[in-house]
Amino acid sequence: MTTDGPSSDLTAPNGLVDVVLPESPSTGYRWTMVSQDDRAQVVDDRFDDQPTGGPPAGAGGLRTFSVRLTGTVALEFVLQRPWDTEPLERRTITVTSTD
Repeated sequence: MTTDGPSSDLTAPNGLVDVVLPESPSTGYRWTMVSQDDRAQVVDDRFDDQPTGGPPAGAGGLRTFSVRLTGTVALEFVLQRPWDTEPLERRTITVTSTD
């Protein structure tokens, strides 16, 4: 799933959802999940750059968060450099588990 807007609503079959966000780590900006809900746990967080033959080194790619959850949870993500006090972008994704 790739979200292009500031908020989305999704379902999580068997309580697992992948949230995929575009990221260019060479700029210093990185997505992080800032939600503080015990019903949601990140089980994997990875960055995938463009496939071989794609853009040159330093180009953007995709950050994928695999999240296991129960019930309905609002997941909040921020795109921010570690030294900045305010994020460049926020995205909220409401996910409902269907298990």
